Amino acid sequence: MCDVSDYVVNNLKEKELRFVVDLGNDIPDILIGDYEKTRNVLTILLDNAIKHTKEGSITLSVDSFPYSDENEKDMETINFTISDTGVGLTDEAMENLFEIQKSEGGRMNVSLTVAKKITELLGGELVCDSTYGAGSTFTLSLSIFPKLFPNINNSSTFS
Repeated sequence: MCDVSDYVVNNLKEKELRFVVDLGNDIPDILIGDYEKTRNVLTILLDNAIKHTKEGSITLSVDSFPYSDENEKDMETINFTISDTGVGLTDEAMENLFEIQKSEGGRMNVSLTVAKKITELLGGELVCDSTYGAGSTFTLSLSIFPKLFPNINNSSTFS
């Protein structure tokens, strides 16, 4: 999470926004999943928040919930939630949010489409809740394997 947080802090230098990282208490020390793809999705979502938030804050929250899958394997659902106080989305924009769209100036905007496709490749879910004029919240939910090495403590490795 440190490199994702550093990325945001470096991109906020020109803006007067507050960036908050809220890590839940029950996140396993070691998680087994695709770090690069997860980081790519988070970077896309955070870039989007930075782009559309002129004042206020951006919050990245991470929480984890244990469960057993159909094969009785211990799993974790990890939720990465990115909330901003940006402009929010209209109902019309929400309908086509994860589709390729033309932006002002005729350029193609594919970032959220890419984030959604990567999430699907990871077997996860990406959803958005937004209120026009008040901001947006994107939640990336992934099922992952929890720590397999119980004697290793204080590690923030996501491999």
